[in-house]
Amino acid sequence: MHDSESLARMLLCEAYEHRARFDEGDVLFMRDPVVTRELGFGHPDAEELVAARRYLEDHDYVERVDIGVAYGTFVITEAGTAWMGDLPQT
Repeated sequence: MHDSESLARMLLCEAYEHRARFDEGDVLFMRDPVVTRELGFGHPDAEELVAARRYLEDHDYVERVDIGVAYGTFVITEAGTAWMGDLPQT
């Protein structure tokens, strides 16, 4: 079990890396099943993942964007980039 902050950081990093691997522009798909599985969860709406997404939004590390898909879509903010630290090469 992870605390919300550490899981939020892992979620943000995994979603960012997923975005880089699949050339999805600036959009982060934090409810994507691939991201969910990489973090060891069976469902994107697992209580811990919901809390982690809420943490990211509450701290203004991500902003929701609507691009017309079912997955929770977000973009990373400058604060989120700084909080995440060194970004993976894209």
